[in-house]
Amino acid sequence: MKRNNSSLIATVAAGLGVLIAGCSDSEAGYDNSTTEGRPAAEDVRTKEADADAQNASPQGERGRKASNPARVGELEVVGADGTPLLSVRRTGTTEARVGESFEYELVVKNVSGAPVHDIELEQVVHGNALANANDGDENDSGNKVWKVGTLEAGAERTHRMSARAVEAGTGKMCILVDYRPALCVPVQVTKPQLELTRVVGDGPFFVCDDVPMQYMVRNVGSGNSRSFTVEEKLPEGLVTKDGKRTISFQVDEVGSDQPFTRDVVLTPEKGGTYKLRAQANLGENRALDTGDRELVILDPKLALHLDVPKQEFVGRTTDVRVTVENTSVDPARDVILTVTGVEKMANASYRGGEMEKDGTIRIGDLGAGESRTFTIRGELNQPMESQITARAVAYCVDQVEKTAAITVKGLPALQIKVIDTIDPVEIDGETEYHIRIWNEGTAASVSLNVEATLPETLDFVAARGATEGKNDGKKITFAKLQQLEPGEAADWFVRARGVSEGQDAFDLRVTSDALSQTIRNQEPTRVY
Repeated sequence: MKRNNSSLIATVAAGLGVLIAGCSDSEAGYDNSTTEGRPAAEDVRTKEADADAQNASPQGERGRKASNPARVGELEVVGADGTPLLSVRRTGTTEARVGESFEYELVVKNVSGAPVHDIELEQVVHGNALANANDGDENDSGNKVWKVGTLEAGAERTHRMSARAVEAGTGKMCILVDYRPALCVPVQVTKPQLELTRVVGDGPFFVCDDVPMQYMVRNVGSGNSRSFTVEEKLPEGLVTKDGKRTISFQVDEVGSDQPFTRDVVLTPEKGGTYKLRAQANLGENRALDTGDRELVILDPKLALHLDVPKQEFVGRTTDVRVTVENTSVDPARDVILTVTGVEKMANASYRGGEMEKDGTIRIGDLGAGESRTFTIRGELNQPMESQITARAVAYCVDQVEKTAAITVKGLPALQIKVIDTIDPVEIDGETEYHIRIWNEGTAASVSLNVEATLPETLDFVAARGATEGKNDGKKITFAKLQQLEPGEAADWFVRARGVSEGQDAFDLRVTSDALSQTIRNQEPTRVY
């Protein structure tokens, strides 16, 4: 049995008397009045009641045959500071017959909160009545030993020991307990397990939108993590709100109940589908990442087509067609079309949508490649030089604009009338020709030229009117009338004298820059 005071070995003896039938204690050679041969700690009392030994009469014990009452003994081993370490419990017979072997059971339990090492139980026999059995391990002293080894906190182990009854009388078996105490300091071993996730705000996102993102680091393991850096290089076309192309931030210790979050706002520079992936190097060849995440940025484009006649005439029905088209692969949201310059059209009607008073047409959404056409039909009732402008805009789409010029022309329409005031005319008598020209059209007649020729039966007397007239024999030419506005009239007069009998016609000729040919009119006159 080991004795090592430097390692604080505690030795405790637990003694149980065994009555050997047919002899007394003195015959067995066991002297209860002395401690000679006992372990040093044998005087430590067991939890077995002394009354059990007093109630067992030697006379009665000898009379037993087939059965032997089991008897329990128990002791507690404490450390140097008085803290309980081990519990040793013995269960087995208290009576044997000479020449027989018997067994009993030992249960040792670690009642401390830490492992106890090198536990060894030694069976020591006192007196001549008992002897160790021939089976099992023995130490150098010839005593039976049970090498328990290490018991973890709360663990227990059971072992059967044996002995032989050699002489009648009462012998004692003691169990000595040896162990090696240990100073145990708990070391908490943790296993942080980190998860890195990224949550992107609700889309869809257009190229003019800010894109909110939140990074989250969660520790789903135990203990606190070490600090590390999260980094994400943004693809071309994406920057942070402050213009950076790399997101980088330090994450300090993350506890199991304290997730770390970081908010970041992205600003798209152009549309497209971007692949995002954030990573963190945790050291010791360990890495963390969010996995791949696609971010779609919509960038719709609009185009306008404006169909307007370059020239139109007053009063004619005119169509103005406007087509707005989404030329991109992304949907366009909240498309608005505005057309100005058509407010002068009379009796206007619309096809393809409702136009508000200010010329606004609310289209709504246009899918990729989709187009809408609107037609404004009306009349332009006065000559003008005008411009018609169409503008289209949508959410996150720059305004597009188209302008077309239209010239609205009027048409002059000249009416010519010539009458003689006296008809028939006597020879040497006079008559006067009244020439009236008026413009019933919608445009001025410019550079109006009036010429007349008298018949052979009449001679020129005088000419007057809107412009000065001169004659060359029977031919009268009036000065050019620069402009005759729509609805205006001009008058000229030619006075002539009858010189010979006969019937002939006064010949009037009118030309103008607005006329493609000469207009002629004749007035017949009879001279007698």
